[in-house]
Amino acid sequence: MIVQSTATDADFALLTSLAGSQIGQSVNYSSTSDASSWAGSLSGTYLGTGLNLACTGNLSDYPSTGAVTWSDTGSYGMETWAGTGSATIANTSATGFQLTFSDSIALGGSSTASISSVIDGLVTPNGTILFGDSTHPEAGPGTATVNGTQKDIYFSCREESGALIFSDVVLVPKGEPLPPRPPTEINNYVRGPLSSSGPSGLNGTIAVVPEPSLYWPGLVLFLGTLCMSARRRKAGSGRSF
Repeated sequence: MIVQSTATDADFALLTSLAGSQIGQSVNYSSTSDASSWAGSLSGTYLGTGLNLACTGNLSDYPSTGAVTWSDTGSYGMETWAGTGSATIANTSATGFQLTFSDSIALGGSSTASISSVIDGLVTPNGTILFGDSTHPEAGPGTATVNGTQKDIYFSCREESGALIFSDVVLVPKGEPLPPRPPTEINNYVRGPLSSSGPSGLNGTIAVVPEPSLYWPGLVLFLGTLCMSARRRKAGSGRSF
């Protein structure tokens, strides 16, 4: 669930980096999945332009090799969209893990953006899965390259009791510390996904909002909890990445 949500959030982050960011803009994501794959759609209107993507993910090599791959095809307005990504999950300790993550998109053959990052994560004693750690739940920086210009990228994600509470991506100019974050930078925050559909499907809205986790971490969790319809992990299923 965390990989699928982060991949979708990353795609939207790359779109905003190419097309521009505006607070209040949002698109919808919906998917179904099973033990070996997921299939979803990312659609809506962003900055007055229609977005229609078909997203597929391959989980067949996880957990044997820890590898997950995905691709998305479709259009943003008149431009074709082609995207691919991969993630490899490795346990670093009894409670820690590392996610080696990459994602890229091409719009119309002339605009490209990509992400490359190693994301450290933690499984807490109560089973909560999160990026970063309990005191600083934000992992990074990784590198985002937008039409040849590099930026730093940070990730947050939290799953409790099999329910995705929040997932977000923050892009900042290369070398800028986090925090503080320049006020012109906009965060992409997955509000939810709001409910489950199928064994591990996701439904929700991805919105452009000011980065909340630096200033109101309690509020982020509170909003996410209110919006989330919890999906209980099946007994013995382990970590639901």
